[in-house]
Amino acid sequence: MVPPPSPIPNVASIRHAAHRPLNESERHKLLFEWNQDRLVYPPEACVHQLFEAQVQRTPEAVALIAGDERLTFRELNCRANQLAHHLGTRGVGPETLVGICCERSWRMMVGVLAVLKAGGAYVPLDPAYPRDRLAFMLEDTKAPLLLATHSSVAVQPPPGTSVVWLDSDWPEIEKHGRDNPAGSVRSANLAYVLYTSGSTGKPKGVALEHRGAVALLHWAREVFNAEEISGVLASTSICFDLSVFEMFVPLSWGGCVILADNALALPELAAREEVTLINTVPSAARELLLVTGIPASVRVVNLAGEPLAATLVNQLYGETAVQKVYDLYGPTETTTYSTYTLREPGHPPTIGRPLSNEQVYLLDPHHQLVPIGAPGELYIGGDGLARGYLNRPDLTQEKFVPHPFKPGERLYKTGDLGRWRVDGNLEYLGRIDHQIKIRGFRVELGEIEATLAEHPGVRACAVVAREIPPLGLSLVGYIVPQEQARPSTHELRDFLKQRLPDHMVPGMYVPLAALPLSPRGKVDRQALPPPEVVPSPDHGEAPLGDATEQKIKEIWESILQISRIGLQDSFFDLGGHSLLAFRVIAAINRTFDVSLEALTLFEHPTIEKLARIVAGAKHEPTVPKLIAGPRAGTGRPVVFVFHNAPIEAFRQAHVATRPEPFLVADVSYYTTELLGRCAQQDCTTLPSVADMAVPHTSLIHNADISGPLLLAGYSYGGVLAVEVAHQLICLGRTIEAVLLFDSSLPDWKSFKAPLQAPIPPRIDLADPLARWSVINRIWLHALQWYRPQPLASRGILFRAERRVVHYENDDFDNCLGWSQFFEGGLQIVRVPGTHMSMWQEPDIHELIRAWNTSLDALSGAAATP
Repeated sequence: MVPPPSPIPNVASIRHAAHRPLNESERHKLLFEWNQDRLVYPPEACVHQLFEAQVQRTPEAVALIAGDERLTFRELNCRANQLAHHLGTRGVGPETLVGICCERSWRMMVGVLAVLKAGGAYVPLDPAYPRDRLAFMLEDTKAPLLLATHSSVAVQPPPGTSVVWLDSDWPEIEKHGRDNPAGSVRSANLAYVLYTSGSTGKPKGVALEHRGAVALLHWAREVFNAEEISGVLASTSICFDLSVFEMFVPLSWGGCVILADNALALPELAAREEVTLINTVPSAARELLLVTGIPASVRVVNLAGEPLAATLVNQLYGETAVQKVYDLYGPTETTTYSTYTLREPGHPPTIGRPLSNEQVYLLDPHHQLVPIGAPGELYIGGDGLARGYLNRPDLTQEKFVPHPFKPGERLYKTGDLGRWRVDGNLEYLGRIDHQIKIRGFRVELGEIEATLAEHPGVRACAVVAREIPPLGLSLVGYIVPQEQARPSTHELRDFLKQRLPDHMVPGMYVPLAALPLSPRGKVDRQALPPPEVVPSPDHGEAPLGDATEQKIKEIWESILQISRIGLQDSFFDLGGHSLLAFRVIAAINRTFDVSLEALTLFEHPTIEKLARIVAGAKHEPTVPKLIAGPRAGTGRPVVFVFHNAPIEAFRQAHVATRPEPFLVADVSYYTTELLGRCAQQDCTTLPSVADMAVPHTSLIHNADISGPLLLAGYSYGGVLAVEVAHQLICLGRTIEAVLLFDSSLPDWKSFKAPLQAPIPPRIDLADPLARWSVINRIWLHALQWYRPQPLASRGILFRAERRVVHYENDDFDNCLGWSQFFEGGLQIVRVPGTHMSMWQEPDIHELIRAWNTSLDALSGAAATP
């Protein structure tokens, strides 16, 4: 049995701890047993050669999906070869650095492959980066060539750097041969240079060779099967090391690269149902879960860059079709990943064990092994080790140290803290220095501080990362302003955005008379006061002009959890960031029935501007009906979410015998809309249960209904009623009980593979049988992935005595799968008849009797003090 983790020690205790001596058995484990996974692979292979070998195996298979374009392995290879030959005529060969500044399209992928094929090393330059940062990177690399498109180039190349235009020069480029270049590049040559945040105020380039990437790719072939990598989402900027996995694993072993602007764009991606593997950071995965944005096709989720909470692991297994969740750890300096583990629900979090051909050691300040269970600094060695830092021999010598146990080799000093568990897995404990990971990006706080200090209105400053609900881990800048020159939040953000990438720009700033200091005269970061998230004093709260602005304001207040937001307050000045922007736009799209992208909020970051965009985009929404009984507005309402049920007789019986108003949310609205889209051959995405519940939730929440609610539903409608209840509870409403009429959950354990629910390319809406067939498929598709959340309410199940289908699990069969989802308990009431006859004569009379008894009991319980 794995013991529970002990408390995480602080850095000071680690530095000064006196460890017990290791015995021989323990030393053997740490040096050999837990670091002996070897994988044989061709030692002289290069990254592009693995791709070329795959082209020979599957030339006509799709290798790349970029928007509406699809390239086979043969087509992608031919275009890359043409560009590689062209680069050869421009002097590109081994160790030549070539910049790439290009939008995420086939041209980007062709550019990366062509540089490698020509023998050079690519240097990615993100068009969204500030000009100053791009200029520094080009100057630092002394790259003689820059690959760019006219729409993406964001910086004037320095003297000595010429440009190859991948758009306007292409007619000239495609005149070159399509055969593979016979280059002289070797595995010890550079493959790429990635710039990371630097503590001195300037980014540093990590120089990585082919052999490190090839080792990673061969490890991936052993861990992931062909089905799992058949559609890999490539959503990470090529400026970051996760992209190495996303691009080259599928291209080397026969999968398909599916390009996206970022992970949060997955729900809107045309090829989303072809994605089988997502490689991203936990914060992005969490946002995708919030909007049910992970398609049923996804089988594997790789998460890295941030600590992976057990709750997120449980959600991924419980709410999606994902079969494997991997937790991966590794700095850029060791080629993307260094350790990994397959996380399981309910298991303690670890970062696993080293990849094949990599070694991890936990050392004390004297470079001695620490015992199992004791904290130490992570040092990494093996085939994935980078060459070092470009043009920084001093920093390379500081971070890449002599291997204390293997003379002639090196280890990378990570600055991360960890400890070995007795089962041979590693726990990650945090950082020693002021480097952090925020939303998957590695950030040196010193670089932000050095840049912020350059502002003429700042006398002194400090930057820290704080956990601020609901913003998550956020950067906060503390400034001591110059006298009579206090800069505003807006000014500081604009100043930094011109010099730093967006993920390094603090969202909040706290003015101080002086920075708190420790007895040794250093900034006491622990004593910095927590920030107060308030609207910008520059604008204040302006009156809202219309209902659209008011509703957007409510969405912002709910997500940012602040009030008094003005029309001209910037979402990002209030602490918002890219992940929250995605959540805001998703809420706006649901509320106004529009289809805006997250980029809209970046371009229009105030309520005033955003409201104008929404007003121009929205159209008259299709809404579900809310049909009221004759006494609506008195007593506690019962809201039914029915689905294809013969309810008229029941409605009449209820109205005749009950004081409560009877309301019906017509579930057929969603399926009718889908059927119309199917008839127009436009049904490319099937909705989830949560999708179908949102319009009903909005309708009920905004209706003139006060007090606790009773929700009820029959068959599929009962499942929908449960999800509506969950969403209403999240909106602060009280659900007294959910009443289910022979509604059942699927026995998820019986699903060996996902059920397929294909929609015919064209259907006859006039054919009732065809309509019902399609509606049923839509529901089956949604039900197989639905996992209800436990509800803070009671449940009453009216279960038909005579069921046609029985579950093998007797307990599951008795409660139809609902036993664990009602915190107030589940009452099972057996009624005569079958699933259908319970609504017909004579069985309906017993159903009405049982219904009235249950409602009377609920009324009595509500009246009891």
